[in-house]
Amino acid sequence: MAQAKKAAGTGKPVAPKKTMPATEKNVVAGESGGGAARVVLGLVLAYVAAVLLADTLAAMGLRKPLDFSMFRWRPGTLYALASDAGVPNSLIAWMNSRLLQQFDLFKCVFWFALPLLFSLRKMDWGALGVKRWTRTDLYLMGGLAVAGFAAILLIPVVPALRHTYHGMGSLAASQKALYFFLQITWIASWLPGWEFIHRYFLLRRAQAVWPRFGWLLVPFSEGVYHLQKPGLEALGMVALSVVLTQWAMRRRNVLLPFLVHLIIEIELVAFLLFL
Repeated sequence: MAQAKKAAGTGKPVAPKKTMPATEKNVVAGESGGGAARVVLGLVLAYVAAVLLADTLAAMGLRKPLDFSMFRWRPGTLYALASDAGVPNSLIAWMNSRLLQQFDLFKCVFWFALPLLFSLRKMDWGALGVKRWTRTDLYLMGGLAVAGFAAILLIPVVPALRHTYHGMGSLAASQKALYFFLQITWIASWLPGWEFIHRYFLLRRAQAVWPRFGWLLVPFSEGVYHLQKPGLEALGMVALSVVLTQWAMRRRNVLLPFLVHLIIEIELVAFLLFL
């Protein structure tokens, strides 16, 4: 058996040095006030604010002083551009499919694809895997899923929520199936980006500059974006964001909060189908 090394002249064992994960080294390095880290955070904040604002104004239909509808990208948009460019219809017909009409290309590109591209150089791939999970995480995931469904049950009794989320219980079975598929397609287009841009792209840079309180930028961003929703939903999103962001920090993992958010979104769609 290997023995601990002894300090010269004392005979006392020397404790082995503790190693620090690479992500924690980045945070500590930022605590010293590196100017480069602050510049990067400023650029990230500007990017996140710009893409969320453009998406919000596009959803509101604002056309002055700029027609923000240009940011409402769908596969049909690409189909029209490719068709005008003379691309054979046999190659692009799938883009114009009814089943893809809800897929939000703007969110997919600017919330997920580009932030992922910007992060590739120092990407912590373990943040997207399951090796950092513990059994406690699974319990917490289940608890949050139950809490999320309990919140969804408030929709019929809260007027603001009832006017925002309309029940689909009166639809025929075929229409319900189509609605479910369209909603799942829509969720797939924005949810991965929403989680990545907030709980990795923004969170990691904020932690590098302000290790203790930088994470608060994430629930602040999510709360401001949800001001376009009913007040109770915006407050609920901030509360959920605090939990998910802390969870992402402690586990250095983005997949856990993503799965919880996905479960809640599917619960909402399923509930509306029977409302």
